[in-house]
Amino acid sequence: MKKELLILKIHNKGFRTKDLESGESISLRTRSSFDVAEFNTISFELEKEWVFKKQKYATGEITANKFILSNI
Repeated sequence: MKKELLILKIHNKGFRTKDLESGESISLRTRSSFDVAEFNTISFELEKEWVFKKQKYATGEITANKFILSNI
């Protein structure tokens, strides 16, 4: 499943993002080595999704990375 996400914060092991479709906050764990910045929009190929202590987490691969001003 592919998702469009806005990067809100960059962490050591992943990113805090906002799902542009649902507005939910998602913490990402990824092995992708893209040069991303905060407030970039990424296309994300979802592998696994789970919830722990009311926070949604996901793993997968970043397929595209772009800056779209209207998504901020």
